Amino acid sequence: MTNEQLFDDLKHFIEATVSQHVAELRDELRGEIRQLNTRIDTLDQKLDQVQDAIGETFSQTAEDTNRTLRDHDRRLARLERRSA
Repeated sequence: MTNEQLFDDLKHFIEATVSQHVAELRDELRGEIRQLNTRIDTLDQKLDQVQDAIGETFSQTAEDTNRTLRDHDRRLARLERRSA
């Protein structure tokens, strides 16, 4: 076997080894990305739930505040009529 043949064999061996390792790393990376996407989807759903709860709370608070203000307006109007 000549040096050229040994060199070519070594080159092919290195290329195959590197290619195999790159393929393994790519597969691992794809798996990690899938797991991250799943976690992101879960967090996104939880965030939607929190936002909905906050929206409902603000809506209820606004209704309560408006009801209280209307009550105060009525009471003030009655007091103004009494004092007039």
